[in-house]
Amino acid sequence: MQIIAEYENRITYLDNVEGWPVRFYKDKKSNQLYVNSYDIARVLGYENAHELLSSDDALDQILQHQKEHPEEPFFMKW
Repeated sequence: MQIIAEYENRITYLDNVEGWPVRFYKDKKSNQLYVNSYDIARVLGYENAHELLSSDDALDQILQHQKEHPEEPFFMKW
């Protein structure tokens, strides 16, 4: 994983997941790591994040995550 950008609040990393470039973001304050949804959607075979989030399977997983981990945000805000 290599650093490709650094901002006041976050660091952007680039890595390969199953042969696809995927960006990760690390929040400097919380050290929480986030994945770029558009990049991971392509890894999973979707055209984009909108198509991924429109699938029943993805929505079920998001709801399950929120139910099991209500203190952890599923989506980040910058």
